[in-house]
Amino acid sequence: MCIAHPGSRNRPRRPRGFTLIELLVVIAIIAILASLLLPVLSQARCKADRTQCLNNQRQLTLAWMLYADEFNGNLVNNVSTTDSNTNDLSWVEGILSWDFPPMPANPANTNFLNLTQSLLGPFCSRSTGIYKCPGDKVSSARGTRVRSMSMNGMMNGLGNSTISNPGYQMYYKQADILNPGPSATWVFIDEHADSINDGFFHVDMSQSVTWDDLPASYHCGSGVLSFADGHAEIRRWTDSNISGRPVTKIQYVPPPGVTASPNTDLAWVQYHTTGKQ
Repeated sequence: MCIAHPGSRNRPRRPRGFTLIELLVVIAIIAILASLLLPVLSQARCKADRTQCLNNQRQLTLAWMLYADEFNGNLVNNVSTTDSNTNDLSWVEGILSWDFPPMPANPANTNFLNLTQSLLGPFCSRSTGIYKCPGDKVSSARGTRVRSMSMNGMMNGLGNSTISNPGYQMYYKQADILNPGPSATWVFIDEHADSINDGFFHVDMSQSVTWDDLPASYHCGSGVLSFADGHAEIRRWTDSNISGRPVTKIQYVPPPGVTASPNTDLAWVQYHTTGKQ
């Protein structure tokens, strides 16, 4: 007869731990789930940022339209850094740049007064958030830069657009925007963080080989533009040199410019920038 050890019936069993194989299986399952969920979360964040960017550009374009209404249809000044008359005020002030050491810090990168005290400031209740794309997340030396958006250089542009685009329409009044028309002529665009400086986005209408200024693709390979009739829309870039272009934190200064894929995005932007006189 087998005699049980005293107290053996009441002794609690020690919990069995995971074996190495089981732990590896759990880790593998978690990795698979993460690989499935992360793209979904990224797409959701992309859509949320894109929706906010569309709204920001609509509000900024409304301010642009209100300014014209206040000044007999005349469009707000859009001053390029190449403009010889430095006393001209513009729709936005300040020249953005990368200012990481050894470069000196650029106070314009974080100066909200360049937005609130600009010509459009009073027409958007001096709001500052509408000048910034939520997808633009790269900060300068002193923090997040205040602006991501630039204006079509042919919208009352003062500077190099008038020199490099002879034979094309410069729009000085709302009534001038007939070719290709208000619903097809863009006003504001997300500009790439390496390219943005002044508030003036230059499109060279004389060639289709290189980009002069670079559009941004913060929204999963797409950007946002607003148009002279007040609407804003998403443009999914197909040019591999533009779509998903990383931020290098090196200021883009052409020439030479980024090569444009033929008959794709640059041609589309040119068509929607201005028309022949």
